[in-house]
Amino acid sequence: MTGTGIGADQTDKLVLKDALESAIHAAPADKTLLRRYFDVLGEISATYQGPLTVHLPGIAHAIRIRCGTDDSAICRGIFLDGWYDHALPASPRHILDLGAHAGFAAIYFANRYPDAHILCVEADTAHYRALLMNTLPYPRIAHLHGAVSATSGWASPLDIGKDRQSRDGGQRFTVEGETLSVGGQPAGGKLRAYGVMQILNQFGWKSADTIKCALSGDEAALFSASTSEWLDSVTTLLISRHKADAPLDVLNAMADAELFEPVQGEGVTMLRRLGAGHSDSRPAPLTLIEVGTLRPVLWDGTEPALSQSCFLDDQAVLIQAGPIGTTPTTLTIRRDFSGQSRLGGVITSSGDPDSLAQLSMIIRRVRDQAVLLESELRLPAGQQTTWKATTPLMQGLHDIRFSLETAADSAPGQSACLRLGHLIADIT
Repeated sequence: MTGTGIGADQTDKLVLKDALESAIHAAPADKTLLRRYFDVLGEISATYQGPLTVHLPGIAHAIRIRCGTDDSAICRGIFLDGWYDHALPASPRHILDLGAHAGFAAIYFANRYPDAHILCVEADTAHYRALLMNTLPYPRIAHLHGAVSATSGWASPLDIGKDRQSRDGGQRFTVEGETLSVGGQPAGGKLRAYGVMQILNQFGWKSADTIKCALSGDEAALFSASTSEWLDSVTTLLISRHKADAPLDVLNAMADAELFEPVQGEGVTMLRRLGAGHSDSRPAPLTLIEVGTLRPVLWDGTEPALSQSCFLDDQAVLIQAGPIGTTPTTLTIRRDFSGQSRLGGVITSSGDPDSLAQLSMIIRRVRDQAVLLESELRLPAGQQTTWKATTPLMQGLHDIRFSLETAADSAPGQSACLRLGHLIADIT
């Protein structure tokens, strides 16, 4: 590792890192020690430039992270926060890692599933070199330097700016057709782009049962193509949440979005529904919904054919509206109340910078369809407010309906988005 002006404080951090490394191997179940270790790695990574060797309990070989990059943060997410701890079925046989970065996820899979074959595909040259360095000790990990696309061709890096890059630092690529220059090489030194089936065939795989996908925004295009020849064998999809709606884009791009059931994680794990086969029919778009204390239903009380613009978990609802003039995005949550008469929450407007969110809320008693509350709110992007509403006594099942649209006085082309957090119901 190299550094500039290494002083006593920096040296102390390296000494502390080594001491903590010994401690976490002596007590591998101690999460407090492991957390402190990754804290120190983050501090070192922010101070130095160059490689740093990391030894983790339960990992057969040393890992090299690149200080000054987000390598330490990704390692922390995988090996401390457990991004993939719940993710895969008991015995995956073929794992396809699309957007493998420096190989940290592949290393995790190789140690957790030692009988699995893993194929890593990475387009970014710097990441690919790190991937080779980190995974060469694992004979069941194979590598391919190239871009992944719905169709084969040649890929050129697309300058998308730091704010558009994925959490794992990946690049996006534009893909052209099979136009070659003289000598059979791509003009301008462009990178080879492969379709999924082409990748599998090249390495002699008939299929992959698990696919991890972190393509910095290009996932939907990959899954919108004809996928039956390789998707039919997949039981688990791991989709990177580099942007909030990336997993939604993937589901909605599929010819049959009901093949997979989303399970919430740091990314989103999609497990094939029992008995689901492949279909060429395209159902209504879906919403990713985490099973939790809030139960989403359609306005008529039936289970939802989930809507593409809402995300619901135990703590928050994220509702995305379309541009001005589009149909409002609605979500209804059914709750069984027991004497509550007050609702509240924290509402954050997180849409486009010049958007204005217009939200309406209706509470309706299921038994007789009586409307107990109608309320409206307008909130500019970037602002937050606390919502409090007093209602008649609520006993039994009630529907809480949120409807969001982008206000007409928003800037053209802007779309509103609201996050409804800390939703509570109590007694006044």
